[in-house]
Amino acid sequence: YYRGAGLLAYDLYRTDEVHKRRDEIKHHLAELVKDSPNDPLGRLINSLQKNDALKSETANYNQYNPIDKINLSQHQTHWAELLRQGTFEILTGDTGRIKKVDHLMYWIPFCISRHALEQATKITSETEHDTLVVDMGVSPRLKRLSQQSLSSHQNILRRAPISAAEHVLKTGTLANQKLSSEQKAILEKIVNPDDEDVKTEQFQNSASNTSKFYVMSMAHIGALNHNKGVRNYTFKDLGLLEAIVYATITDDEEVTLDEFCELILGKNLRMITDINSADESILEKTDTNDLEKNKKALSDMLLSLGLLTNYSDAVKKVRRR
Repeated sequence: YYRGAGLLAYDLYRTDEVHKRRDEIKHHLAELVKDSPNDPLGRLINSLQKNDALKSETANYNQYNPIDKINLSQHQTHWAELLRQGTFEILTGDTGRIKKVDHLMYWIPFCISRHALEQATKITSETEHDTLVVDMGVSPRLKRLSQQSLSSHQNILRRAPISAAEHVLKTGTLANQKLSSEQKAILEKIVNPDDEDVKTEQFQNSASNTSKFYVMSMAHIGALNHNKGVRNYTFKDLGLLEAIVYATITDDEEVTLDEFCELILGKNLRMITDINSADESILEKTDTNDLEKNKKALSDMLLSLGLLTNYSDAVKKVRRR
């Protein structure tokens, strides 16, 4: 992960306008990291606390400052809300301490990565391209569409800093302050593809950090099929799929497989997995049989995790274990 992503998640939790949920998350996160001699996680936390550079008794948490006070309202995206509500559902559910940590280690980077993509699509005015085509390994056509989906997202994330720089140069202000000559010179280099400094490897690596963060984070949590090469969206690591279920379905709730694909994965998480979640553009490029096979593969994954129940009337329902 890249530096700053954790702080952004912290900001999004702290700026939750649903104060009861914010306080519950704060309380349960504190409970989660309490040191305890009774389990490996507690002993690890105890060891880390002993080696803290800044001891808790000297830390002044009241002096907290958001990363970006001026533009913090712009960070209140659909994915910021999903991050908060999903974290709340995971923390308050009837699961063990270690399992909650496991779910959060998938859910938080997933949400922050998708948050970055949503922000990028807004900057580049390509909000219709923030949906993921998820391939379960059953259709070459779906795999190509998924590869194209990822490639489009990488390009959007690379273009976003350039579009943002162009906007700032046009307004002449940054964080409500007039641009300095130094800031202006840097931004002019960013928007000029012929600038010699822009062509350097160091600048190129810096400019593409957002795209790299997105791809590396998604690969790390198993949302991509490989860490390198030609990649596509999938559920390589079933831990991510389990975390999604625990972040979106409560302890006493169950939904049909169709509802899970269409409403939770499709409308809420913007992930295309079957015919119910596919839009017209996808239906035109693939076959309904491919999407049915994809759904069957997803169903098998949920069943292997113990998160799917087959009822006698052929109805399949998704729920927590």
